[in-house]
Amino acid sequence: MNNKRLVNVIMIHRGYSKYLERNIEITSKNNKIFLIGDKSLQHLEKKYNNLEFYDLNNYLNTKEIINYEKSFINYSTNSYEFEWFCFIRLFIIKKFLSENKLKNVFHLDSDNILLRNINEINFESEIAYSVPLYQNEYRMSANICHGLINYEYCAAFEDIYVGIYVDKSKFYLIEKKILYHKQNNISGGICDMTLHYLIYQSGKLKIQNLVFPVLDLNEDLNYFVEDINSPEGPQAKVNFEQKKGLNKIHNGMYIYNIYDKEYYKIVNIHFQGKSKKHLNIFTKYKLKY
Repeated sequence: MNNKRLVNVIMIHRGYSKYLERNIEITSKNNKIFLIGDKSLQHLEKKYNNLEFYDLNNYLNTKEIINYEKSFINYSTNSYEFEWFCFIRLFIIKKFLSENKLKNVFHLDSDNILLRNINEINFESEIAYSVPLYQNEYRMSANICHGLINYEYCAAFEDIYVGIYVDKSKFYLIEKKILYHKQNNISGGICDMTLHYLIYQSGKLKIQNLVFPVLDLNEDLNYFVEDINSPEGPQAKVNFEQKKGLNKIHNGMYIYNIYDKEYYKIVNIHFQGKSKKHLNIFTKYKLKY
């Protein structure tokens, strides 16, 4: 990928939260952020110079999203509202890219901070996100919690959504997973991550897997931290050193790979789930960015 093309960050979030602002404070130091959110977030644009606010309602009220929601069925134990909001992010990004004539954006979950300028990373493809390697038949999980997304990928997501939820021509792709969760009373189910996995597995698009280390402009290896709670990596299910159930961050910017006994720079930290509490007012003093 030509790294001379400027890539900016996009976040999509509803409702003010302290962890979101802490994220913006850290990530915006080195990156331009497009924040698509509700009115409770608009004041942040005046507070952070590297932030542009866009009204979420301008995207939620489109005919396309309203029509797609009519076909949506929640096949997950998570709430309808949570799952539907995860799905529509790709429809929103597609419209945003088109309106602003952008080639791509780097999507970040609101609890996922960037310690580096994303333009320092040498991406091998125009599309990049994390696909864990250690998956059984029914995990079917890939994640754009940090992901390089372009219009072509958004169109592919829209296509598979239509096939599964609207005309049902691709419903067979998720049938066995739905049945597996029901019969075994297992939480989770079908979510947007299932569709990201199916797109990756189809092989129709060139997608870089960010589970593997990436090179920066200095040719140094770096890791994306998929989940600060999980030591899983490309080499083993327990790939990274942990302390008290969290991946240990050394000197504010390194992670220790216990498989090859080396320290590596990290690009980000994803404070997933209950770990959001660690993304607080003190976080910026513990990290180097």
